[in-house]
Amino acid sequence: MSENIASVANRIFERLCLDLFDFLDPAAWPDHPRVDYHELQRLHEKISTIKSAFDHKKKNMQTCFSYIHGLNSSELEGSMHDLEDKVDEMFSESFRRRKLIKVCKIHSTGSSQKQRPTLSLPNYFWSNFEEAIHDITELISSCVESSALSLIETFEIIEIAFRQEDGPCVPVVPIISKLGAVKTALALFIHGGAARREPGFDTLIRVCVYELFNMRVQVRVQEVAELNSWESAVPTDDLEGFLQEATKGKTFVLVLHDLRSVEDETYWRCLKRLAARVGKGGSKIFIVTSNEEAAENMGTKPPFFLDSSSGFDEEQFIITVCRETRTPEHVLSKWLGSVLTGNDDRAWKVTVINTIVDILQFNYTKNFWQSWISKGSTLNDDDRLDEIEIDRSLFQRYVELPSYLKQCFEYCRLFPKDCEIDVHTLIHLWMAQGFITLLDDDSQSLEDVGHMYFVVLLEKGFFQKVDQSDDHILDRAVTRCKMDGSGYNLLIIIGGMRYVVLHSGDGDYDLDHFPTTHHVSFNFHLHSPRQIPRSMKDDPEMIRSILLPRQSLLKYEEGMIDPEKILHIAATQSSKDSLHWRPGLVTDAIISKFRWLRALDLHDLGIKVVPHFIEELMHLRYLDLSKNAYMKALPASVTKLEYLQTLKLSDCIGLEELPKDIKNLVNLRSLEIDGCYNLTHMPRGLGELTNLHVLPQFVLNKEMKDSSSAYGNSGGLNELEKLNNLRGELQIKNLTTSKDAKAAYLGAKQDLQVLSLDWDVGETGPFPPEVYESQLEDLKPHLDLKGLTLHGYGGTMFPTWLNVPQRNLVKLLLRKCWGCKYLPPFGQLVKLKVLILDEISNLEYIEDESKTYFPALQELSLTEMPKLRGWRKTESVSLGNQKYLPSFPCLSKLVIENCPQLDSMPLFPTLEEGLVLESTCLSPLHLTKKPELASSSTTSPPLALSKLKNLSIASIDKFDGSKAGEIAWDSLKSLQTLKLNSLPELTTLPEGLQQVTTLQELHVGHCGLKKIPAWIGKLKFLEKLVIRTCPMLETLPAEIRSLESSKRLEIDDCPNLYRSRLAYD
Repeated sequence: MSENIASVANRIFERLCLDLFDFLDPAAWPDHPRVDYHELQRLHEKISTIKSAFDHKKKNMQTCFSYIHGLNSSELEGSMHDLEDKVDEMFSESFRRRKLIKVCKIHSTGSSQKQRPTLSLPNYFWSNFEEAIHDITELISSCVESSALSLIETFEIIEIAFRQEDGPCVPVVPIISKLGAVKTALALFIHGGAARREPGFDTLIRVCVYELFNMRVQVRVQEVAELNSWESAVPTDDLEGFLQEATKGKTFVLVLHDLRSVEDETYWRCLKRLAARVGKGGSKIFIVTSNEEAAENMGTKPPFFLDSSSGFDEEQFIITVCRETRTPEHVLSKWLGSVLTGNDDRAWKVTVINTIVDILQFNYTKNFWQSWISKGSTLNDDDRLDEIEIDRSLFQRYVELPSYLKQCFEYCRLFPKDCEIDVHTLIHLWMAQGFITLLDDDSQSLEDVGHMYFVVLLEKGFFQKVDQSDDHILDRAVTRCKMDGSGYNLLIIIGGMRYVVLHSGDGDYDLDHFPTTHHVSFNFHLHSPRQIPRSMKDDPEMIRSILLPRQSLLKYEEGMIDPEKILHIAATQSSKDSLHWRPGLVTDAIISKFRWLRALDLHDLGIKVVPHFIEELMHLRYLDLSKNAYMKALPASVTKLEYLQTLKLSDCIGLEELPKDIKNLVNLRSLEIDGCYNLTHMPRGLGELTNLHVLPQFVLNKEMKDSSSAYGNSGGLNELEKLNNLRGELQIKNLTTSKDAKAAYLGAKQDLQVLSLDWDVGETGPFPPEVYESQLEDLKPHLDLKGLTLHGYGGTMFPTWLNVPQRNLVKLLLRKCWGCKYLPPFGQLVKLKVLILDEISNLEYIEDESKTYFPALQELSLTEMPKLRGWRKTESVSLGNQKYLPSFPCLSKLVIENCPQLDSMPLFPTLEEGLVLESTCLSPLHLTKKPELASSSTTSPPLALSKLKNLSIASIDKFDGSKAGEIAWDSLKSLQTLKLNSLPELTTLPEGLQQVTTLQELHVGHCGLKKIPAWIGKLKFLEKLVIRTCPMLETLPAEIRSLESSKRLEIDDCPNLYRSRLAYD
């Protein structure tokens, strides 16, 4: 829509005025022998002048171009994109030459006098720059804010004015408006529409005060017959003669605007003589002004008051708009009826009409409606424009959105109905299209602002939450979303043909009649170039995005996508094209054709080799190659994509290395390499990508003897020194000995939330403990770090920075820290919510001493620790001891696995999410249920574990019916799921289980179960019963069929039963 054109203009202007001038600063190379600095200074002044005008009109840029009569909006938007591409190319050239100049300086001779580089910029660079300046000047000068009111009444004014009979003199029609922007819009409307309405006109002339470059009068003349037009800056004194010559003997339309006062003698003199002159019949003079006195004195007709509050004929207006835009009347009536019914407010009505006409003008064309009618009124399989109901409330919220949020929401049209959208991916796509603008606050990044955009749209109801992170670090942040039916219907209309979702893969989808299409997504698995519409490949210049929201190679390989159809496609091709059905050729087809893309999604295509000519996609900002498991390396040419912001390589498990010249991707902000388990090292120079915000892992070469510095082509920890914009998670893998781990400078990375340090012992065996301890001390992160993982740490002591009470750790994971026998007093970490201790083989006790017991801890996992005896040595008690024990005040999930000697720990009466006990002692559970052992601060004993929803007991030694009976089943008043596994001595279900009437799922596996008790019929809420590998089970009670809520019964590997599997509704 109009906002999109304004947004492109804004981006172009900002780059020309800010970024490029940094390069063209005359102070940079004052002695350069091949640069005309007078020319350079002139360009500098022109940029500065435009910037001053832009700053003045910046607040109106968001709504400019709303409606300009006679303007081919699709061509205008295409021209704007072409201009943006041109600026891209200019900057690429300047970047390349700056690198060469730098090389020249480095290799300059060592003479006493410094030599300037003699590398000059080619002439075409300057000519392109001049052309870009001219185009942007034209754009800014014609950029106006339109009005819904002017739009409605403009049709009436023009129709009336041209129907009026002329007298002996040329009529002067005054139009009065108090809004300057409306005056300009109306002048453009009259000037542009006259020739089309009245073919008899020979000349159209528009005169305005044009102060952008201190020119007094700017005149635009259009010769209709010769299809010729030009603009000229006419001195004030010569205006009369110029107009007399231009209108001599011709039927003309003259539009004068910015007539500010009756004292303006220039306009007065011209108008008097032109109006008095008898020209060819049918000529018109329009005065567009805010001065009523001037309009009344000069006009030969009664003035039109554009800003009046009079009503308008809605039916006539619909007819007029349909004639102008070629929209079927029943479609426009349907849309207007959806949002206007029940609301007679005039302001709302004009806003709705202005918005819908804007949508029609910029997103639909005459050819589109002709094709739409001829193809049975369908756009896609599920998009019937004449049947869509627009939600009035949602439409009103859309209308009220600022332009930058409108275009972000419109882009979501590329995601099919009910498709889940990854929030981070969506933000990166917005960035790639230039939709996100930094605020005045320099502390915020594009990603921060993009997230603010998303939150606003979410809160206003344009998105629905699908998935929230369960990670305590992210505080339940929304990670996935989708649109409901109302939002999707709205997107179908406002997206028009600018955003196309392809629903069939036969390649016959015709886009020839839809020149406004810029963004395309495939709502199916793309496996053949034949599925790409021929019209797309024939005219690829307009395509800015290609997305694959339904791509799934796994489903394709599992046969969920019919291979017979693919073979049929292959068989119908010529011998030359007979291999086009293979998925690998899709990549070549897209990259070779669509060179103007900003966003390209090639994920999960089964790519083995990325073609080297990917460098031709010089405008690319977003590239998704994730889930291509067979890809071992990227071509070196990918480093020539200097505008690339996002490179997604997640889950490319075969990827072994990154391009060695990756430092050339100077605009890269997100390098997603999580799940790339075979990466052997990071390339040298990665540390030069100072814009990098996302780097999930940093892999050190295992062959390094000193990980702090480079090794061959492999980068060391010093590559991280300047990457201070990193955020989210960073995992440093293959840590070995390091002389100075401080080179990573982790403390300066204030936006880093999660840090994972992974030591690689390798074939050399573990290092002395002091080596680990010194290195970890040097890898000190900032205090606000939320998550920390230490894997393979061999020190016996932990650094002092880990014990600071002010540290804001929320999650701490220690794994394979084989040198540890005691841990620091982690209870002092008052914000810690998750503590995971795994494979710490020498640990006997968790803490030595602590004044607090984890006031915020919600999840605790103790696994694979064969020597662990208790939490504290001084508080290891048996069931016979009468001693108060502390408790976790808000623990919700507890996992204890393979800790056979653990017989005492703080109580956990508040468990709710789950309790897992495997290969351990039941003493902690029994202690929690003992009222006499609970401290005064503990929740009331009778309520202990009353909120527990999930319980799993597995591999407990000598767990039989007697031991199972010791569990107070009657207190588990909220239990929903129970799992009993690997309990060979358990021959029947625990008797007390019949009191757990809230149970919904019961899983029994690898047990000595001989029978199911008849009381199982009392579990009225039991929905699922699963029994697996219980070879001694012989019968099922008849009462099992009385389970009212039961939906499924599964029995596997129970050979003594009549059936090995039974399922019933």
